Amino acid sequence: MREYRYGNGGPAGIYKTSVYPESQIGSHGLAFEIGATGQNLTESQYGLASLKFLWNLSGTFQQAIPRYISTDRDGKDEREFLNDCFPDMGKLATAIFLKGYQWPFDPRKVQNYGSSLIDILVYQETVVKGRRVFLDFTRNPGGAGKLQDFSFNLLAKDAYSYLAKSGALLSTPYERLIKMNQPAVTIYKKQGIDLAKDCLEIAVCAQHNNGGLKGNSWWESNDRHLFPVGEVNGTHGVYRPGESAFNSGQLGSRRAALFISKTYSQEPPDVKEFMKAARPQIRAKFDFAKSLINSCEREEDS
Repeated sequence: MREYRYGNGGPAGIYKTSVYPESQIGSHGLAFEIGATGQNLTESQYGLASLKFLWNLSGTFQQAIPRYISTDRDGKDEREFLNDCFPDMGKLATAIFLKGYQWPFDPRKVQNYGSSLIDILVYQETVVKGRRVFLDFTRNPGGAGKLQDFSFNLLAKDAYSYLAKSGALLSTPYERLIKMNQPAVTIYKKQGIDLAKDCLEIAVCAQHNNGGLKGNSWWESNDRHLFPVGEVNGTHGVYRPGESAFNSGQLGSRRAALFISKTYSQEPPDVKEFMKAARPQIRAKFDFAKSLINSCEREEDS
């Protein structure tokens, strides 16, 4: 009997704002068609990301405490919109800093001016108000007459201590980012975006589906001989931390391989035998895809 280890991610094309490459359409449907059970499929992870170059803006991008601004669709009417919803610069700047390691949106971190309040405010600016939002690494957050201007002394103790230990108590967000993570600056420069002078357009984007296929402790699905490993296995849950994807891929593959080696010792079918059994199903898929393509071509011709 042949065993199948199945590793892939979720669909990308269904989202308007997404960090996924559009080519990543997902392959869950193949498993569902043969009877595999899914779990946590309604749970997706969202966070701030850049738009011109799709990249998650977690870690030092936020710990550098850049300035958040919004503009109209033409890039005019610049506003530091976060000032409207935070009571003081200390809470605002600390919330930006905390986005570094509290990157995904989490409703538990909205209250009391938590870091996820920023996601909601960015969403309101971009989707509800139809404006554009940017990170500006050239200048510190300003109070715009409503709050105090940025000062390290206004930060929460943990945020101040982190920057001090990193040697990043420097004049601008750009300098702080260079000090803590030079490759972060380099990767954007290679894409034609110079953070020393260019503002970075952002949005709240879909980043990861926390669901997938259901597997047991050996990563075998309810459909025997099928082993969903890595991110296709829906074990991450609602509050999936980013690092768990790497660990789950390695651990899941290792446990699946161990189980297969100890349990399924039967020789796989001969290739010709396998193809004979699979060919009708493959042909049906091709015929279905061809009918869709032909239908679209007829609509275009008409």
